[in-house]
Amino acid sequence: MEVLSLRKNYGQAIVKMLSKWYHELYRATNVRQKGVSKMCKIFNPLLIANNFIERGITEGYDISPMKLQKLMYFLYRDYLNTTGDPLFSERFETWQYGPVLSQVYHAFKGYGASSIKKYYIDSDGNALKVNEGNNPEFARILDRVWERYKNYNGIQLSELTHKNHTAWYKAWNNDLIFLTDEDIGAEAEDEVVNG
Repeated sequence: MEVLSLRKNYGQAIVKMLSKWYHELYRATNVRQKGVSKMCKIFNPLLIANNFIERGITEGYDISPMKLQKLMYFLYRDYLNTTGDPLFSERFETWQYGPVLSQVYHAFKGYGASSIKKYYIDSDGNALKVNEGNNPEFARILDRVWERYKNYNGIQLSELTHKNHTAWYKAWNNDLIFLTDEDIGAEAEDEVVNG
């Protein structure tokens, strides 16, 4: 199983719920790459959001909804560049302050500019996250993104996504609703931070 409960109680209800939601939370998709069919993991962005929120709470870093959106974007970009696969199927929208996942926005918009203090809770009342122990490549990339950007606030991260060569900048200036994976993949991590 690829998800973990963030609650200390792993009772029977959690096991049943994980089984029930397996296909929604984690699915394997055939992807054609250079004529070879391979399996790639597609995660639910709200579970990944909980991975970041857990780090923020545990390490004492504030994560506003804007900061969370940008962390999600940088994770997606780095995962795409490292594996050649998308991390999740939801596409980033081109909003004024940078790339936004609508699903994540609606889950945490109640916090406004304040720090997120609670995990995303699903309709069954469970707080779940991606199991990093079963996904070492995901965990490695998540750790790298977290270590690189945890000291930034949402505004600073938004400014990084607004630089001339970024996928957001290209989509914004071409009046596109969504960023493309091609432009996201072309974006170099060092250029965004140092450029």
